[in-house]
Amino acid sequence: MRPDDGKREAERQAAKTDGPGARQEAEAPAAASGKRRLSAMRSSTQIALSVAVLCVSLGGTGIGYRLWTGKSINVFAVDRGGNKRDSDEDGRSNEASAPGAVTAAAAAEGRSAGPIRAIGLVKPSQWVEVGTQQTGQLRTLHVSPGDAVMQGQLLAEIDPDLAQNAVDGKAAAVAQANADLHVAQADLQLARLQKARAMGLMAHDAMARRDYERAKAEWARMRARVEGGQAAVRAAQMEYRIALKNLEQTRLLSPIDGVVINVLIKEGQMVVGAQTAQVVLEVANLKTMTIEAHVAEADVPYIEVGQKVSFSILADAGQQWHSTLRRIDPGAIQKPDTAKAIYYRALFDVDNADGKLRPMMTAEVAITVGDARIADLEIGADVASGANGDIGRSRPASGVEAT
Repeated sequence: MRPDDGKREAERQAAKTDGPGARQEAEAPAAASGKRRLSAMRSSTQIALSVAVLCVSLGGTGIGYRLWTGKSINVFAVDRGGNKRDSDEDGRSNEASAPGAVTAAAAAEGRSAGPIRAIGLVKPSQWVEVGTQQTGQLRTLHVSPGDAVMQGQLLAEIDPDLAQNAVDGKAAAVAQANADLHVAQADLQLARLQKARAMGLMAHDAMARRDYERAKAEWARMRARVEGGQAAVRAAQMEYRIALKNLEQTRLLSPIDGVVINVLIKEGQMVVGAQTAQVVLEVANLKTMTIEAHVAEADVPYIEVGQKVSFSILADAGQQWHSTLRRIDPGAIQKPDTAKAIYYRALFDVDNADGKLRPMMTAEVAITVGDARIADLEIGADVASGANGDIGRSRPASGVEAT
């Protein structure tokens, strides 16, 4: 080989080493590593945004999510106005909590914070069914629905003829029982005299002992007859009082001060109350109304007597009535339109001086259970499991390198 040939071969080898193809082969591994790093960062960002959207769909008023900055996750929250709230080194918010947010305790217990809402019914504080056990024609109806009545006021009258005849018959029975008693008392007095005479004759051996014993037995029989007559008089008087009570029930009086809200039997119709009392009309006190809220069993442990409560009606959703929870019934109820849902009655009273509330209106009730607070909820496996209890703290982000 000639010297100039060796020189040209060396130049060709140098050209291969320093050419564009060699540089592309050297830069290829570095480009692939950068693409993998960018893809990992994009995946992490998508996961964080997806969990943030999940938090919003769960009904929280603030969004807690993580900003990936190296190997640790800084927690912050965004309120409804879009304002960012930073957290301290422990991952907890530095700003005051806002009402209506999801609390960490509530999230752990499976319910959102804020008032407990329920559907209720508006009922009069006093609601009386006026009826009778007497049978007869409704002769006179003195009131109509909507009339204000006073306690003791005459509302309706049932034909009293049958009841009056019964009273007259029982009065006669009382008179007969008294007459029989007087006869028995007279016979007893005679038997007492005969017994005393027999005792005097026996003392002087002037009467047979058999006649003495007969006189003594007659006195005892007359005494028992008097006692029986006295019992018969008492029984007749009791039946007479019952007849008088039945006669009184033909005159229907209002038991309370209130308003006639319903008339079930019209004037001229027959009232049949032989077996059970038949309701003729209904009277209610509408000055004070009682709201019966049906609280779901999942919310009952969080309510108690004395809590503040408010409600609105469908006819005027803009007006709010306020009161205090008065009673929580221990017995459960099950609505016919729900499969197996269990509810409990929570009762409270409101003033109805303006008469705006009417019986059986639907009430949308809100029971205040305490101040709601914003909690910095951890995004990640802790939210899914809720097992470790350190919600809102910074943690190393595995698989993410510092930039």
